[in-house]
Amino acid sequence: MQWAQHDTPAAMAWAETQTPAEMRPAALERTFFEWVDRSPGDAAEWLGGYLARTPPGADADRMIAAVVNLGNPLKSDPATALHWADLISDPRRRSSTEEKIVLRWGRQDRNAAIGYLTNTATLAPDRKQALLTQMQSPTFLETDDY
Repeated sequence: MQWAQHDTPAAMAWAETQTPAEMRPAALERTFFEWVDRSPGDAAEWLGGYLARTPPGADADRMIAAVVNLGNPLKSDPATALHWADLISDPRRRSSTEEKIVLRWGRQDRNAAIGYLTNTATLAPDRKQALLTQMQSPTFLETDDY
């Protein structure tokens, strides 16, 4: 996919319109994931347009999660990452992604992440408590699982 590395937007447009329907999700995802790794801002911008013209679903959810979890700028911007995570259509994937963001945020600014958890209504109470307990652990900052 050397073409995709030199003109990724064109490669994405081709994959979206010219690839046979049964192969389209895999072609889009592969190209998109590589793009997120190289240029997360450009990939996120394209994804915003894609989401506007595509119905919600597992394929889009995976791309959103890639932007949130692989895009370095969003790793240090929890508010924007949480906004993107809110676009995930599958409730379990959305919650899981939100939890990862909050844990990553807790390693950057534990007090802010705890404040978010205390006030959010998007996570189930038992999950919020589990995350709070994890973040308040003395060894929390020593691990880097997320």
